[in-house]
Amino acid sequence: DAIGKLRVIYPNLMRLEYDNTRTRTGSTVTEIADAGRYRPIELFDMLYEEQNGQSISDVQRAFLNDLIEQVWEDAR
Repeated sequence: DAIGKLRVIYPNLMRLEYDNTRTRTGSTVTEIADAGRYRPIELFDMLYEEQNGQSISDVQRAFLNDLIEQVWEDAR
């Protein structure tokens, strides 16, 4: 964990706080009712947009589609 690694160098470190947009707004990920009706890429796109405030790029979507296909093939 991050704090454990930092304590090696800074043994008196008491806590580690993250300062980013998500922690400043206190946002949480909401549960999607009936998630089974969405394709995995759609679920990931919704999560990504909620976390980052923008949709994934076409390049990212193509990479993710390939990755999801590989996972499903390996699971069979």
